[in-house]
Amino acid sequence: MAAMTDARSLRSARVVFPIFGLVGIGLLVLAACFTAKTLLFLRHSAGAVGVVDRLERVERRNDDGQLEVTFAPVFSFITAHDQAITVTSKSSSNPPGYLRQETRYPCFTIPRTHKTPVSTRIGSCGGAETIVAGVGAVFCILSLGWAAFMRKSTLRTNPISPH
Repeated sequence: MAAMTDARSLRSARVVFPIFGLVGIGLLVLAACFTAKTLLFLRHSAGAVGVVDRLERVERRNDDGQLEVTFAPVFSFITAHDQAITVTSKSSSNPPGYLRQETRYPCFTIPRTHKTPVSTRIGSCGGAETIVAGVGAVFCILSLGWAAFMRKSTLRTNPISPH
């Protein structure tokens, strides 16, 4: 009975770990796409230091229907073209993660042209890329480790004869 369970585990692992490898490669490709998009944005953007003008109250209902209150920072900054811009962060928290009049947060903007509106990013760039690449690397390492383990155990059970 134990040998049958081991055989089933081995068969399912032979299916699962190559899938892990494919998922890992897919995540690494996705991270590369995110990185390319971020680098393109940074190449065409001008940086400025934003000041937190105020904290905007954000009210949402949770899954239980209870009202939750969080605070989103509202940044203002002046672009390289002397254009004043005010941006409300998409993320909010309670307690607030920012203080009023704090000035250490970089804001990157694409200058306004007649074709494109202003596009703004607040804070550091590269967080999503790092996380996706890290998870993809873990999946690839698990898959490669499994492949090496299987190769080693196959060589033990079926040694190569010198003839």
